[in-house]
Amino acid sequence: IPTGLEGSKKLESIEGMPPDLNNMPEGCPFAPRCKFKGELCTKVRPEMRKLGNGHEVACHYTEKLEGVSGLQSSEKKV
Repeated sequence: IPTGLEGSKKLESIEGMPPDLNNMPEGCPFAPRCKFKGELCTKVRPEMRKLGNGHEVACHYTEKLEGVSGLQSSEKKV
């Protein structure tokens, strides 16, 4: 469980409100407030994948966003 003391980087907040857990949107629950979303995000929920260093991500565009906000992927899409 992260304590917030592991690194020196500031965690960026996401604009907008979190999804209603009783009325989850179709696709990615972050899509309504994600500035990087594409059409796929509103239709298909992304699966959780390992990035390395104990980090995981559920995003269709992880590789496209490498370098944005420190994202680094250890896996290649086939």
